[in-house]
Amino acid sequence: MAKPPKRLTGQDSHSAAPLGLSIDALPSPYLIAGGGSIVYANRAAHARFDTPARTLEATALSEFVCPRSWADLQLNSPSEGSGWVTLGEFTWRAGDGSEFTAEASAMCERGELHLLLHASSARERTAAELARLEDDVARLQALGGLGRYELQLSASRKNWFSDAFFRIIGRDPACDSFTREEFLAEVVHPEDRELVAHALSEVFARRGHYELEYRILRPDGEVRHVRSSGDPVLDARGDLGCLRGALVDVTSLVQSATELRHQGAWLSAILDTAVEAIILIDSQGDIKSVNPATQRVFGYTPDELRGQNVKLLMPDPYREEHDGYLGNYLATGVRKVIGIGREVTGLRKDGTRFPMDLAVSEMHLGGVRMFSGFVRDATERKRLEAEFLHSQKNEIVGRLSEGIAHDFNNMLMGIRSCARLAEEGLGVTDPTRALLGEIEVTTQRGMALTRRLLAFGRNEPARLAPTSLASVIDENVPMWRRLVGEEIEIVVGCIQQGDVLLGDPGLLEQILINLVVNARDAMPQGGRVWIETLREGSVLQLSVRDEGMGMDPTTCERIFEPFFTTKPAGQGTGLGLSTVMRIVRELSGRIQVDTQPGRGTCFRIRFPALDSAPVRAQPAHTAAATPQPGRGTILLVEDEALIRFALRQSLGKLGYSVLAAADGRQALELGAMHEGRIDLVVTDVVLPNLGGREVVDRLRERHPELRAIFMSAHARETLLRQGRLPENAAYLEKPYDLSDLALLVRQVLA
Repeated sequence: MAKPPKRLTGQDSHSAAPLGLSIDALPSPYLIAGGGSIVYANRAAHARFDTPARTLEATALSEFVCPRSWADLQLNSPSEGSGWVTLGEFTWRAGDGSEFTAEASAMCERGELHLLLHASSARERTAAELARLEDDVARLQALGGLGRYELQLSASRKNWFSDAFFRIIGRDPACDSFTREEFLAEVVHPEDRELVAHALSEVFARRGHYELEYRILRPDGEVRHVRSSGDPVLDARGDLGCLRGALVDVTSLVQSATELRHQGAWLSAILDTAVEAIILIDSQGDIKSVNPATQRVFGYTPDELRGQNVKLLMPDPYREEHDGYLGNYLATGVRKVIGIGREVTGLRKDGTRFPMDLAVSEMHLGGVRMFSGFVRDATERKRLEAEFLHSQKNEIVGRLSEGIAHDFNNMLMGIRSCARLAEEGLGVTDPTRALLGEIEVTTQRGMALTRRLLAFGRNEPARLAPTSLASVIDENVPMWRRLVGEEIEIVVGCIQQGDVLLGDPGLLEQILINLVVNARDAMPQGGRVWIETLREGSVLQLSVRDEGMGMDPTTCERIFEPFFTTKPAGQGTGLGLSTVMRIVRELSGRIQVDTQPGRGTCFRIRFPALDSAPVRAQPAHTAAATPQPGRGTILLVEDEALIRFALRQSLGKLGYSVLAAADGRQALELGAMHEGRIDLVVTDVVLPNLGGREVVDRLRERHPELRAIFMSAHARETLLRQGRLPENAAYLEKPYDLSDLALLVRQVLA
């Protein structure tokens, strides 16, 4: 059923529907004709003319009026603005061709003829029905918030306002009445008075329809928004008589529109500043809208993406799967991404792939199913995850290295100490010295491996000082040449001036020995290794280059990972280059690798250079030129039998009286049984049954002047943090040379 146009109701489209439904429910036939054709017919009209719904509309009015009545209807039709007029009785033709008689009342508004039909048998009720109809229309207009008015041009004629009009402006219809000037001065908001006055002047000058939205000010100070519309009314002579119109309170609509604008601005700001790419697609997968972050993530401008299928942003196999997944979801509702989210691979405009977190939500806009995708570039998150996993691996290695370093260093120290003791009894030309020299080289390699493990396990910062890089290289090259064998030639080219950095000789040695061993392993048939330093401004560069087999890009990407190795099982730990990377970072340096399969490898490490004088690196072990004899009693506590034997022999040769214990409990028993004075305790920190610190504390209860030397394969900082080592205690880190122990014993007992 068609609705009456808003010109009939005097309201906007938002209020036309309810009035239209009310007129549609009138019991009398109601027709509206424009341009000779019917544009609206209520239900009673369709029933009376016996026509299906919508058959009357768009049909000439003359087809439903008998010819003998058509001329009278045209002749008696009212003029514009004259209100409802009774036309008289006419003969009408129904849809089936039958005729019936009915009276008609009519009104002309804006060129359209409104007809209300009354049964001829109820002629005497026509005036009452017309009045009731007018009252119903007025009541419906009031219920719809429509206030009517007539503004007269002549000051002698009184303006008219409906009760609904007074309710809109917040005034009492029984007490208030005002002229056009008073309306402008008292009702219209001060900021809008000039606007309304100008609009009224234009209406009177043009004699045309007008619509205007402005603000009014109620007596209680409340500001309301209204929309006014009207038409000039001409008198019988064609002169302008008044302005007849309607007023509607649209405050709620204005507030809603303002709120929507604010929400739209807020949402727009969120979309513009969001870090994630936000993409709106339809049910076909075509992109409708994107936010600015989409260009940062994918590289496409918004204009390049609109209208494209979202598959453009997906590499294979996601691209082929997209249509099937979307179609399956629309058909079955089975979700894999929508409302769930997952990690997928995206494709940038330049063709690069990247990991991204994708979340998709579904919505309906205007009855159309749409999907919004939220995309976050996961490249940084994946990098952080990889670093975290790397850190976890390092922590595992640290725990492992701390656990095995003690036992392994004890073994190395026992072997080395026994070799030194054996060497002391040999002549200078004894061929056995060569065999003991090989043992020395082997233990040096074992010590280097142990230091690699410990470099991972220790979290304490290095004790850095100005250090000459060339000095560290020069003092260690002889040992490295014996380590790599005769098939490998080490070529050194180091600057001697300006080669100072803030470093630690032991850490720099670790870097170099790992790179030299790595180069040796890359040249199983022999070759050359170049060790070079170069000063460039404020940067000191260390290069270690070989002519070995080189690496492919895939291998090169992983060489600094803990436990990664290309060597067969049992021939490599995968810790060497990881150790190098960790130490380089600790020394504020950067490392670069240049390599190609079959063309060798070059490691370039850049350190911040210093201008201060270098502190020359000392050799790892310095033996006393001539051992001096000692006096006194030493209690030796060492759980490793080989080390205990070597230390007892060495201290005994120096003239000390030595009591040896295998654990803490045995040490306390020896201390209690010994009747004489005990001058010094040399004890391992980590012992079975009772720790070294506890042994010393218990022994000092009987020997208050007792002095102590602690030794362990663990780092001093680790033992201090764990509370196993007293502050400022004399300490030797295993493995150490027997001469180091002899020197420290003399110093402590002095």
